[in-house]
Amino acid sequence: MQKEISMTSIISSGNTLANTPSKGSRIQHKGYPPRVPVSKHRSKCECRSAAGTKSFTRREERVVQYTLSSKYLHSKGSYGLLASATAFVLPDLHSKRRGQVSYVSGRGLQVSGSLEIFKSPDEVHAWSRRLQCAGKTIALVPTMGYLHDGHLSLVRAARQVADIVVVSIYVNPTQFGPGEDLDVYPRDLEGDIAKLTPLCDAVYLPESLYDSSEEGGLDHETWVQVERMQRGLCGASRDGHFRGVATIVTKLLNIVDPTHIIMGKKDYQQYLLIRRMVRDLNFYVEVVGVPLMRHQDGLAMSSRNARLTPEERQNACWISRSLRMAKEMVEEGVMDARQIKDIVTENITNNGGRVDYVEVVDMKTLQAVDTVAAYSETLVAVAAHFGSVRLIDNIELGQAPAET
Repeated sequence: MQKEISMTSIISSGNTLANTPSKGSRIQHKGYPPRVPVSKHRSKCECRSAAGTKSFTRREERVVQYTLSSKYLHSKGSYGLLASATAFVLPDLHSKRRGQVSYVSGRGLQVSGSLEIFKSPDEVHAWSRRLQCAGKTIALVPTMGYLHDGHLSLVRAARQVADIVVVSIYVNPTQFGPGEDLDVYPRDLEGDIAKLTPLCDAVYLPESLYDSSEEGGLDHETWVQVERMQRGLCGASRDGHFRGVATIVTKLLNIVDPTHIIMGKKDYQQYLLIRRMVRDLNFYVEVVGVPLMRHQDGLAMSSRNARLTPEERQNACWISRSLRMAKEMVEEGVMDARQIKDIVTENITNNGGRVDYVEVVDMKTLQAVDTVAAYSETLVAVAAHFGSVRLIDNIELGQAPAET
């Protein structure tokens, strides 16, 4: 049974505590249990406002009592909240639910940016099931962290299609091959949480999603493969990559049990592969694709961009420039796929890149095409190395006009 801890809130003169907390708040106003004086928990707290920092003690005259669930707010026996001025923070708060709390005159206590943080698959699964039993829809945004604006666009898209948004952060070792960048993949968990706090409802942070053997390796025997869709493009040079992707997404779908999964289209092959897997295995989840985002100079947003040197970063922009040239060629009547591929390859190579592949493919099947027909749904997909960093990008050459 969830334990309720009585709390004391100190309010500055002239303010009152509203009876209704903001939507999503865990704050519950009740007349029990008996009041617990602030002095028993914390003799002093600090409240921050635009006017500066003010200290409050048990000698403050105006007190209003409310209760908070100790399951979500707890800190080594230290309790007590202040709701004066514009906002306050709780020092030394070790909580699953984090966020900034503020008092707004006429609106009462507001909890903004609150966030559930889960590490256990059982906990996040049970939480998801309770929400769905209450009629809520849930969108999952799977990531490997080191979040940028491209990731955040996926989170915002998730908010448009579902009631609840969950972001998973897990650097999946099974989608990295020997000699790839698993050990140096950028990580910034603290920064990621700060970015996600105002945007989503929960973050799932598994420590590992694979059992380990006594020898220290993986004790995992079950893998998911999408036979045809994993071939070609990135699958041709990254053996086992999409087996790792399909397996980890399957595990996340089983654990989080969302109604929607949000996938970025920068990795178009991955997006289509997950769509096909969901269809073939009868997952009751909708796959939502979101267009890639670019920096102002055209470079596709990627966590790996952080590993580029300034010179490599500048040269890498030739990927997007070459893709724009390809699109312009088609618009001017060039339909030969080989000619398009040669131009893109030449531009990238001449500007310091090492091309892994340049392919013109059908957007639905990823099968290579020889000719770009008028209004055909085709895509130019690129993977290239600048220094030790491998980058991918794509551009849609054309889509069939909407039916009238």
